[in-house]
Amino acid sequence: MEGVFLDTIDWNLMIFPIYDYVRLFVSQGCLFEHEDILRPTNDDVLDDSDLRDKPSVQLAEHFKKYAEFFADFCLYQECFMTVDPYLLACAIVAYTRKYMGVAIIWPVELEMLTKCTLHHFRDLYLIIDSKYTENFPKHAKSQNYSA
Repeated sequence: MEGVFLDTIDWNLMIFPIYDYVRLFVSQGCLFEHEDILRPTNDDVLDDSDLRDKPSVQLAEHFKKYAEFFADFCLYQECFMTVDPYLLACAIVAYTRKYMGVAIIWPVELEMLTKCTLHHFRDLYLIIDSKYTENFPKHAKSQNYSA
């Protein structure tokens, strides 16, 4: 069994776990003061300003918990076993931002932090979205944000 695992990672024992990258990004900051965070809506709200929040300490704590959840979730998905953990961590951060309703999923600040654009990990991001929707269909549908 150990041999199969070592063959999967091509005997590269210096691969950092996804969770470590996610924690690194979260510790550096993934929400920025100037950003808008959209609240879930049922589409009958008339005043746009009631739909937006600014990042707070509480939202940052929620972000950390959601990012850790999505990292754990991805660790159990077989399709992510052979992908670059750095790019997967970027996709997890982007998906967490989308899940929390941050207006811009991958801003310039995160591009500078990670040296990656959304294009680098877009496919992984879409797979996370697909797998999450597949495993939690009711909850994934309930995340309806207005802009």
